[in-house]
Amino acid sequence: MIWRKQKRERRPRKRDVEALSEALNEIEACFKLLGFSADHDQEKQEDHEEEQWENEDQEFNNEEVYGPAVYQREDLEVAIDVLISELVSDGLFPKPSRGTEPTLADVFERFFGEDDKIAQLAQEFDQYIEGYFGAIGYDDMNSAHGTILAIRNILRTEMKRHGEN
Repeated sequence: MIWRKQKRERRPRKRDVEALSEALNEIEACFKLLGFSADHDQEKQEDHEEEQWENEDQEFNNEEVYGPAVYQREDLEVAIDVLISELVSDGLFPKPSRGTEPTLADVFERFFGEDDKIAQLAQEFDQYIEGYFGAIGYDDMNSAHGTILAIRNILRTEMKRHGEN
């Protein structure tokens, strides 16, 4: 008989979920400062694109409506560093060694396991914010913001699950 190592679902403790939820506020605040709202709605962007094609003759400044077309990766990196620092100071995440920069995916993989939906969303987030020479386009930033909101929803579900137990 061949013995296979079974992957078991890893669920973080209530304290861990609360700390992750609190620390995620840093990234959400960064998006808010950059002009993204909590009521993220992809339809608004689609409506805007349709309107832009319909009003092709009119001069339309996308930056006035949706903010700059390019964002600096550094803004999000700082928010991620603050998130990690909060978890380190709470004793929930190991202090990164000098010269290493843990990603958001590293954080969620540690608490939920790499195969969990929330860890996969964090990996998507990391891909969206890779940027090119430190610049992130609007579409990637918008997708990254949507991913953060999806992570927030999963954390809320986890909090409810802990509240029931």
